[in-house]
Amino acid sequence: MLWAGYKVHLTETCDEKLPHLITHVETTPATTYDGAVTETIHTALEAKALLPEEHIVDSPVCGSFTESGPHGSLADGTTSCADTTLSV
Repeated sequence: MLWAGYKVHLTETCDEKLPHLITHVETTPATTYDGAVTETIHTALEAKALLPEEHIVDSPVCGSFTESGPHGSLADGTTSCADTTLSV
């Protein structure tokens, strides 16, 4: 299988009573593992004073946060990766 092109990683706010706003966009080659980009995204959000208390991610991303890192860890402390919330 050939993977060509790019992926776009979008970060948006999810407050129930406020508009949802895109706060960060990260573009990577299509072959880049999603979990490898999470720390880059958190660093960029922190630099803009937009680092959230929680970061909801899908399965490929949460594998990079099974242990605590500089910007947080899995909120539930497990390695389960279905729509996981990261504590940051």
